[in-house]
Amino acid sequence: MVGPVAPMSAVRAAVPPGSSSSKGGARRGPHLRGSRRGGHLLKGVHRLHASNPDRSRGAPGRSLDLGEESLLSQNSERETSAAASQGQGASSSLESGENVGAERSNSKINTNDTTAENTQTTLESESVPQTNPPPFAAGNTGAVVGNTPLLDLSRLSKAENVKILAKMEFLNPTGSIKDRIALHMISRAESEGKIKPGVTTIVASTSGNTGCSVAMVCALKGYDYIVITSKKCSEEKRGSMRAFGGQVIIADDGLAADHPEHYVNLESTLCEQNENYFGIDQYENQHNPEAYYTSLGPEIWQQTRGRVTHFVAGGSTGGTVTGTGAYLKHVSDNQVQVLMPDPVGSVIFEHWAKHVPENELQASGYKVEGVGKDSIPGTLDLSFVDAMISVTDKQSIQMCQTLSSTAGALVGGSSGLNVYAAVELSKELGRQNPSREFTIVTVLPDSGLKYLSKIYNQTWCEENGFMDDECDPQDEVNRSRCRDTAVPRASATEVDDDLAAEENKSPLFSREVANAFLKDAADILTEYAAAEDVHVVDDTSGGNSNSGNGSGGGGGGNSNSNNSNSNNEQEDNDETSPLLSSSSYNAPIVSTTALGGGANPAFPRAKLADPATPIPPVITLASPEEIDAAYRERASMSLSLLANGGGGSHTTDKLLEALKVTLDMSARTHHPLFLNQLYSGVDPIGLAGEWLTAATNTNVHTYEVAPVFTLIEREVLAKMASIWLADPDEVTSVAKPTTNRKSSFQKFLSSSEAADPMPTPSAENSLDDAVACAPPHDGLFVPGGSISNMYGMLLARHRADPEYVNRGAYGAPRLVAFVSDQAHYSFSKTAGVMGLGRDNVWSVESDASGAIIPDALERSIEKAVAEGATPFFVGATAATTVMGAFDPFVSIREICDRHSFTPAGASEDERVPIWMHVDAAWGGMYFMSPKLRKQTLRGAERADSLTWNPHKMMNMPLTCSVILTREPGSLQAMNASNAAYLFQPDKNFVEYDLGDRSIQCGRKADAFKLWLAWKAKGDLGWCLEVEHVNALGEGLERMIMDQQATSSVAGCSFEGRFLMATPRSCTNVCFWYIPPRLVGELDMHIVTVDSMGEPVSPVSLVGVPDELRSEIDGVAPKIKDRMQRMAGDGSALIGFQRNKGLPNFFRLVLPGGKGLSDEVLLRMLKRMDELGKDL
Repeated sequence: MVGPVAPMSAVRAAVPPGSSSSKGGARRGPHLRGSRRGGHLLKGVHRLHASNPDRSRGAPGRSLDLGEESLLSQNSERETSAAASQGQGASSSLESGENVGAERSNSKINTNDTTAENTQTTLESESVPQTNPPPFAAGNTGAVVGNTPLLDLSRLSKAENVKILAKMEFLNPTGSIKDRIALHMISRAESEGKIKPGVTTIVASTSGNTGCSVAMVCALKGYDYIVITSKKCSEEKRGSMRAFGGQVIIADDGLAADHPEHYVNLESTLCEQNENYFGIDQYENQHNPEAYYTSLGPEIWQQTRGRVTHFVAGGSTGGTVTGTGAYLKHVSDNQVQVLMPDPVGSVIFEHWAKHVPENELQASGYKVEGVGKDSIPGTLDLSFVDAMISVTDKQSIQMCQTLSSTAGALVGGSSGLNVYAAVELSKELGRQNPSREFTIVTVLPDSGLKYLSKIYNQTWCEENGFMDDECDPQDEVNRSRCRDTAVPRASATEVDDDLAAEENKSPLFSREVANAFLKDAADILTEYAAAEDVHVVDDTSGGNSNSGNGSGGGGGGNSNSNNSNSNNEQEDNDETSPLLSSSSYNAPIVSTTALGGGANPAFPRAKLADPATPIPPVITLASPEEIDAAYRERASMSLSLLANGGGGSHTTDKLLEALKVTLDMSARTHHPLFLNQLYSGVDPIGLAGEWLTAATNTNVHTYEVAPVFTLIEREVLAKMASIWLADPDEVTSVAKPTTNRKSSFQKFLSSSEAADPMPTPSAENSLDDAVACAPPHDGLFVPGGSISNMYGMLLARHRADPEYVNRGAYGAPRLVAFVSDQAHYSFSKTAGVMGLGRDNVWSVESDASGAIIPDALERSIEKAVAEGATPFFVGATAATTVMGAFDPFVSIREICDRHSFTPAGASEDERVPIWMHVDAAWGGMYFMSPKLRKQTLRGAERADSLTWNPHKMMNMPLTCSVILTREPGSLQAMNASNAAYLFQPDKNFVEYDLGDRSIQCGRKADAFKLWLAWKAKGDLGWCLEVEHVNALGEGLERMIMDQQATSSVAGCSFEGRFLMATPRSCTNVCFWYIPPRLVGELDMHIVTVDSMGEPVSPVSLVGVPDELRSEIDGVAPKIKDRMQRMAGDGSALIGFQRNKGLPNFFRLVLPGGKGLSDEVLLRMLKRMDELGKDL
C-alpha cells in the first residue's frame, strides 16, 4: 500500500513562506540546489545525441533493478481487483470508493536528501477525501485505468548517475493519460448530483485526448456527449472520439483565446444555451489535478519505492504536473523537484520565466498536440514547478522517432517533449552532482497510433522541416524565447550562501565540472563541424560513367576512361573505407549529370531538398559592435579583457554559450558554398585527430615526450615523399602500379611484381624498414605554407652559401631568387625575414593562364648573372592562388640545370644547379590522382623541395603543412643548435628526435590528423576526392561557357551575364557577372563565341572602353556585399579581385566537394544573378 497522503488543499497550504501559491505563480524551494544554475541550461536547444548503449543500466523496456525488487510494475494482467485487493499501487479504482492513500501510520519511507544519502522521513497519517461514485463490475473498462508500468529509458540518459523512467500512460484504455481525469471528473460530478445518465449530455472542449477519454467514459456510463476540438487535432483522434457514438465539432484553429468561437469557449456557450448540458471544463475543473494527486503521484512513489528525485511533465490543462507534482513534493517532504517542458509557441514558458502578464500573452503556432496552451488554465498551479525548459516541435518529434526505433515505444508528440526534457535534465544533473544517484520519472501521455498521419508520416515531417538534415524551423524563435531567462524566478535571498560562494569559484575548479564542460563543448563542436546544410543525399542515383573527360562525373568510379583507378582493389585492405560509403558524412558528392557526364556510383548524388528552400547562410557579416553586443546579450560577457579584471569567473554555462556565439558569428567554413579561400570545412577524421593532439598537448621535439607522434610524422613524411618523387609515367593506378620498373612509388604503395623485387613494407617489417622503402628525403610538418616556402628558400641558400647561418650577410655573395608574378607573396616576405632583401626576389612574367613563361625566366636569370649576382632559387607553383595555374615544371628544371653555379667556398668543379622549389600548397592534392598529376604536375618530381598543405584540398584542420626535400639530413645540417637541455646524446632513442631539424622549439603534432584520415580513406579515397572536386570545377566552367553561347544553361536563362575571365585551372573558376544594363553595350566590344559557335574562354576585354571596364570593376564588390550584409542571406562566400590588368572578377575556388553538385552551383549562380540584376 502507498503511504498516507494529504489532500491537495493541505499541500497548497504547506507551501513555504514567501512562495506564490496562486495560479500562475512560481516557487523555488530552498532545497532546489539545481534550479538557480540548472534552470538556464534547461532552456537549451541542444540536439539529442544518442548515448552509448554501453552506458545503459538497462535497455529500454526491460526491468531495472534498484535492489531487491524491480522498479517496474510488471502488472501483466492489470485486473480490476489488483490494486484494490492486493495494494499494488494506486489504480484509478475511484468508482469503488477505494482510498488510494490508505492510512499507514508512522510509515517509514525512503527518500533522498540533497546530500545524496538515504534518510528516513516519517509522514503523518492523513487521508485523501473519500468519494463514493457508483461502482463498476469487475472487468469494466474503467477499472483498468491507471496503474501503468514504468519503462526504463536510462540508455538515453546523458549521465551515468541519472536514471530515466517513464510511465506508459498510452496503455490506458483509449491510449491516453486523459482516461484518468475523464473517469475521475465524471465520477465526481455524479457523486455531487450534477449529472444523471439518460438526461445529461456531457460537453468537453479538448485538444484531442480528453475528448476520446470522455467519449469512452460516457459510453461506459450511459451519457450522450459532444466533444469540441480544433482543426489541429489529428484525424486519428477525431475518429476515436466519433467511434463511441457521440457528436464531434471541429472548430477553427489559431483563434485568440478570448475569441467566442475558440474551441474552449464553445463548450461554455453550448452549456449556457442548453440546461441539460454539462461542461467538463477540464481547464478550470479542480478535480482534474485531483485525479493525478490521488492516482499517478502515488503510483510513481510506490513503483520507485520512494527513490524518485525529479518529475518531468508538460502541461495543457496543467493537471498532470500540478496534481502529480503536489503529491510527490508532499510525500517526499519537498525533496522531489518538478521540471515542466513547454513547446515553443505555447505561452506558459513566457508567463513563468519572463513574468509576462496573462493579458499580454500571445501564442504562436506549433505542431505538437496535447501540450502547451494559448492561455494560463486554472488547473495549472505553477507553484509546484521548479524549472521549465523550452522545446521545439522538431526536438519533440525526433525524440518520438528515437523512442519508437530504440525503445519500441510508439508514442505521441507530448511524450517526445517530456523525454527530450528528461534527457536534457539528466545532462544537467550529471554536471552539477556527478556523485549522487538521481531518478527522473516522466510520462508518455498517449499512443503514437493517434499520429500515424503526422509524426510517423515522412511526407508530413518533410513538409514541416522535421527531417534530420534540415534546420530546426523554430530554432531562432526558441533562442529569442529563452533569452534573459537563465535564472529561474528567485530572489537573491533565496540563494544559499554556499551556492553563491560556489558560483564565484573558477568554473573548472573540479575535475568533475571540467569533465562535464568538455563533454558539452564537444557536443556543440561536433554538431557544428558535422552539419550538412544544403543538400540531401539520394542513394538511389548514380550509374556507370562512360565519360572520357570526367566532366560532371567525378572522374573515378566505374568510368571507362583511362583514369579508372577505382576499379582497382586496394591491397591489404578488404574492407571499404569508412569515408567511401554512401552514408558517410564526408564522402564526396559526385557532380550531377546535367552537363552530360555520368555519375560515379561510389558516391551518392547531392541534390537540393527543395529549390524554393533558402540556402542557410555561410555568414551574415556583423560589425565589431554587433559582435560584441551578441556576446553581451547571449553570454553575459564582453569581448574585452581589460575591464573587471579580465571579466571575472564566468560559469561553465556562460562559457558554453560563448562557444555558440562564436560559432554563430563566424564564417561557416564547413558550408558547401564557402568558396572564398583555399580551405574549407574539416574532414571529420582529421578533426578527431586534431582534438586528440590538442588534448595530449605535447611537443614534437623529442621522442621521449612524443613517441607516437614522432613515429607517425616520420611515416607520413615517407609516404608523401614517395608519392611526390614517383615518376608519373610509372604510376598508372592508385592501388597497384602496372610497370615492372623499380620506382619509389612501387616501393611504398604496393608490392611490386617486378623481376627484380624491391623492398616493401609489410606487417613483419620494422617501422625503420618501412621508412627505408621510401626514396631518400627529409622533411617536417611546419605551421603553414608560408613557413614551408621559407624552409625551401633557406635550404636553397644553405646550399649556395653554407656558412651564411654562421657568418651572416656580411661578405656574402648577392643571391637572387625568381618566382612567377602569380606566385604567393610569402616568397617576398621570406626574403625580407632571412636578410636576402625583397629586391632580390625577381618577379617573372606569366602567360594568360597564370603560368610562368620559361623564356622569361631564362632571360631573368641571364640578366642577374650579367649583373654579377648568383641565381640560387626558382620558386615554381603548382596551382597559383588566384588563377590556379600550374607552372611548366619540366622546362623550369631544365633551366635550373643549365644555369648551375659554384656555391660560396666551393671549387669550380663543385657546381650545383639552381635550387628548384615547388609551392604545391594548393595543388599538392593532384599528386593523389595518376590522371591529374600527369596533366598538371609532370616534372614536379624533379624539384629539390616541395610545399604541400593538406589543410587545403585534403580538408585537414588548420594548420597541416609539410616541407619535403630530396636531400636527406639537409634540415639538420642547416638548423641544428644541439640544445643540451633537450637533445642529450646519451638518452634513449635520441636518433628519433625531430626538434633540431626545425627553426622552432615547439611544434604541434600536425602529422597525426593526416595519418588518421589516411588510414580511413587510403590512397583511393584521396584519388576519388580530388578527381571529384576537379570535375566540379570543370562543370562550373562548362555552365558559364554554355550560357555564353546559348544564353541559358539547364533551363536557366542568364542571357550571357556570366563571362569567363581567365582560363580555368585546378579548381579555380574566375568569371565576371555583367548586369543586364551593361550586357548590350559590352556585346559591341567582346567576342563570347568563336566562328564555329563554340564559347570562348576566357573572354577578352581588349578594346572595351575604360568607362565600361570601370563599371564592370565595381560589380563584384557590390554583389559580395549584398551576399554578406544587405540581402542578409549569406548564401555564399566567394572572393573577388583584380589581376593581370583585368577589372574585378569573381574567383571561386573549390577546396572540397562536400555537399556540392552542378545543381547546387547552378543555384548559386541564380542567386548571384538575382542580387546583381539591378546594378
